[in-house]
Amino acid sequence: AVYAEYDIMIWSATSMKWINLKMSQLGVLDNPNYKITALLDHLAMITVQTASRGVFDCKPLGLIWAQFPELTEKFTFLSGEKKDN
Repeated sequence: AVYAEYDIMIWSATSMKWINLKMSQLGVLDNPNYKITALLDHLAMITVQTASRGVFDCKPLGLIWAQFPELTEKFTFLSGEKKDN
């Protein structure tokens, strides 16, 4: 499977309880075709303030990229329902 070539991180603005439930129901966590690297919940988000958007929580991808040089914006796909992600 092509997904075996990718490190997959699941990052949700919800709690870990819901991430585990959703991923288990979808069969993601036990599927050998997916290489799940990490599960991150709302506690891994930071609060920022900008002039255009005000105060909001966001996913600090720059921190992940700084800590793990093999992971970069070139290899990141972000999917979600919130525009602030």
